[in-house]
Amino acid sequence: DHRSQEAYAAAEEALRKNPQTAGSQTAAGLAAYRRGDFVKAHEHFSLALRLDAGHAGALLGLAYVDSVVSQFKTARDLLAAAYSRSPGDPELMVARARTLKGADRVAALQEALSALDPDSEDAHHLRAYIANVRAIGERKSGRLASPYEASRIKLIQLLDGPTKLRGIGMRVQLNQRQTVTLL
Repeated sequence: DHRSQEAYAAAEEALRKNPQTAGSQTAAGLAAYRRGDFVKAHEHFSLALRLDAGHAGALLGLAYVDSVVSQFKTARDLLAAAYSRSPGDPELMVARARTLKGADRVAALQEALSALDPDSEDAHHLRAYIANVRAIGERKSGRLASPYEASRIKLIQLLDGPTKLRGIGMRVQLNQRQTVTLL
């Protein structure tokens, strides 16, 4: 979208003007991360940390990259380090809250929400996320398919009468007992 393009351009400009600052390297790393170039993002975040070993944004960015490549323990450690350096940063507060469970998660998310402008888009999204966390509660949600393995899902035609196509669906078994058809 337009805002993303502006952010990418600003990150490139900052990197061009001040390549030896942790902030510009972190901005470039975030731009690369959002584009899906995780190798380049890792390079930028690592350089930012060589320039400023305690840069919370670079630590968080490196945690994001490590999480994507399934280095979950390293990602948790980096997130904890970032949060310890900047505990009042709303983005870090939300990232830390996502590692918590139940009432602790909701309380940490509410604390992050209180640090935001109530009329901001971020606050709106966070309120929706908090409502979702409350609705799900302790139940676990999951994916129907893993991004790491090939899946074949048999689609079926759903007919309304003998020949009128109503839609395409699939059959799913719930709790290893009841089979339902999803449209």
